[in-house]
Amino acid sequence: MGNSNPHLAGGLVLAENPLAVGFSRDFRLTVTGALVLGVYPLLRFGIARRRGWHDLINKGATMRMLMNVIFPVEPFNTAVRDGTAGETIKKILETIKPESVYFTEHHGQRGGVLVVDVKEASEIPALAEPWYLAFEADVEFRIAMTAEDLGRANLDALGQSWG
Repeated sequence: MGNSNPHLAGGLVLAENPLAVGFSRDFRLTVTGALVLGVYPLLRFGIARRRGWHDLINKGATMRMLMNVIFPVEPFNTAVRDGTAGETIKKILETIKPESVYFTEHHGQRGGVLVVDVKEASEIPALAEPWYLAFEADVEFRIAMTAEDLGRANLDALGQSWG
């Protein structure tokens, strides 16, 4: 996943980023940090349920997430050379319908950042699997907040309680 120092703990690969959840191309579950809200792996392991996030997801609330896709050099180079990379990416994007898409590099590798709204944790495999299967890509999900969302977080009260 681009991390140079992942740690194995209880069958989970823990990476350096405290707010990332992803699945690597070799299908190891990578969960990093306890602050990830309502994402499939946490629901599956019961962490979100204990913290009340499961109810938020089940009530139909959507969660805006940043989806990072990291393409390995191979098979992506082969797809570029044989002319299938663009058409495959177009097909995936038409299928998953992200809010927006930006292609960039991730730690020196080709990648993309997609903004997706997730209504249920069960949607995550449908968002990630096309990238795994087509390009053996790594996929990470991060919770994203707008300035409005952050304003509703009541940081001042949290500062008083915890500062």
